[in-house]
Amino acid sequence: MEYSAMTSESQIVEFLKSCLGELLQMEAVNVAVDRPLDSHYGLSSMDLLTLGGRLEDRLSIALDPDIMFSNRTVLELAKAAAQLQKAG
Repeated sequence: MEYSAMTSESQIVEFLKSCLGELLQMEAVNVAVDRPLDSHYGLSSMDLLTLGGRLEDRLSIALDPDIMFSNRTVLELAKAAAQLQKAG
C-alpha cells in the first residue's frame, strides 16, 4: 500500500496497532484499540510523540502534538488523523 493511499480509519488503526506492537514488543493483533495509550499501555509523553511522528510520516501530514494527548485511544487517534488527512 502506498503511504498516501492510506486514508481510511481502519487502515490508520492497523498502522497504529503495528507501531504499538513494535514499541510494546507484542503482537499487533493483541493491541486493544479502545484502551488509553498512556494508562493502559504505560506510554510516556515521548512515546506518544514518537508515535505521532511515525503517523505524520505515514500520512504525509503535520499533526499538532496535542492530538496525541487529547485522543487517548487508537480508535480516537485514527479518527482524528483521518479527518485531518481528508481536510488536508
